[in-house]
Amino acid sequence: MHAPGPTAPPAARSLLAALFAIAISLPLAANLAGRDGADAAAENRELAAFPHLSASWSAIAGFGPQLGAWFDDHFGFRSTLVRWNAESRLLLLGVSPTPTVVKGQDGWFFYGDDK
Repeated sequence: MHAPGPTAPPAARSLLAALFAIAISLPLAANLAGRDGADAAAENRELAAFPHLSASWSAIAGFGPQLGAWFDDHFGFRSTLVRWNAESRLLLLGVSPTPTVVKGQDGWFFYGDDK
């Protein structure tokens, strides 16, 4: 099955555009609905906290990057998407989802970061 190209009917192109817009809007909609995509138990670091905005120029200037860092950590469906990425790399491609683990034979995994 091919994606609708320039010769596809306008209805097919509009449907594809609408489906794309919905798909990329779902994580933001999940965040706005109160669903946090972060899984603090699965991270080996402190997740970014929601930034506090105060009435100083430095706080205003730093709000955008801090909000971006918060969104990167709390992106809707983030933990699910990270898990799916790791599982697809392992099951479909047959490679380890992380460079510090080496996949061996017969289902064995080895620590590979000790050179």
